[in-house]
Amino acid sequence: MAVILVYHNPGSALGLGLISRLAEEVSATKSIDVELVEVDEELPKGCRLAITLLPAPGGHLEAVKSKATSGCRVLGPIDWRVQGRIVAHAFKSKGCKGGVVFYWRAKRFREAQDSWLSSIAALASRLQGAPIALAGLDFGSPAPGGSGCAFALTVAPGRLAVLLQDMGWSVASASLLSTEYGFREILSWILGELGPRDL
Repeated sequence: MAVILVYHNPGSALGLGLISRLAEEVSATKSIDVELVEVDEELPKGCRLAITLLPAPGGHLEAVKSKATSGCRVLGPIDWRVQGRIVAHAFKSKGCKGGVVFYWRAKRFREAQDSWLSSIAALASRLQGAPIALAGLDFGSPAPGGSGCAFALTVAPGRLAVLLQDMGWSVASASLLSTEYGFREILSWILGELGPRDL
């Protein structure tokens, strides 16, 4: 049975391409089948491991867990330490001293999301030695205008990055997978989570 990568459709060909490339690299590195499943779809029968490519806890993660049958381990969201390193690296690479991490606010389980994202921002701030703020947006709401450095905290590039660019922000990274560093960090995290029973 394949390892399942569960993803949220980013709404862009570039984003879908990065997610597909991630699945291909996991498959090639471990010589296993990897199946991509959108977060709203049912998990295949016989699932042993579903890795959720989500940046934070929330309704989508809970929905995936509720669909998992007995014997299907659900992993996710992406480790906050991995995300903190990616954020810090992106700001540093762009020459930013600090910045703002924008994210889509969860409709449910907001406390869990806030706590998770605070850990990401605190680690990124410590690694960069500069303040990194969080700014949540409701889906469909306008982003505030700005000219500082911003990070779009989504797994793959999509609407959030476009929105920030349109509002004048200097986007250090359009998503967690948008830089080669971020891509490799998430790939390493996935590979490190695969145990013998998953292969």
